[in-house]
Amino acid sequence: MTEAPRLIVALATERPNDAIWDHIRMLQTELFASAVATQFCFFGAEGPGQSRRPCVSTRWVTDADDWSSIIDHARAACRCGCFLVVDDLLKHALREAQRAPVPAVILVGGFHGDLRVAIKTAEQLRAIGTRVFCFQQGRSDATDHKFEQLATAGGGAFYQINLHIEMVARRLPQIVEAITYYATGGKAALEARDDESANLLLEQMAAADRMLTRNM
Repeated sequence: MTEAPRLIVALATERPNDAIWDHIRMLQTELFASAVATQFCFFGAEGPGQSRRPCVSTRWVTDADDWSSIIDHARAACRCGCFLVVDDLLKHALREAQRAPVPAVILVGGFHGDLRVAIKTAEQLRAIGTRVFCFQQGRSDATDHKFEQLATAGGGAFYQINLHIEMVARRLPQIVEAITYYATGGKAALEARDDESANLLLEQMAAADRMLTRNM
């Protein structure tokens, strides 16, 4: 039997925030609008004497109810705040993509870590067929610039989001759903979908592709 296309959702939140966890949990319908296997990544507690928190990944899940369960378990184990290194999330995604294709990685939160390393890893992901989509929580000029660079290097898209507004307006759920369509059917699936969210993704992905061509 053919395995479902794989998608990674990774959270790097700068401070304890129950709302962001609730919103990620509520994306269950959109994440499984297409037949995908999804893995969630977050940061656990650092060990004694360590100055960075480990990237923790869940098992792969293929249905909405299972997604709710792993988010609840992850929330209990997560340690939000400082010592988060986004490049660790991307390195984990690269290892997974080297084992089996992962068409899309969704990063949510803020940026901490080595931007140079993160960009290099995003470029490596892109080279093997994985696009990186960055959703910045709140406003931060520094994170804006870094997430935009990551999304461009990873051939994906960047969005600055106010979670409450985006969820009520259905913009974030619709974009996430469009990403799952991309994960299962590539650009052709987005073109066939032909709605605002799909077209926004296609526009940003095309811009990232043009940037890559210019830099070659």
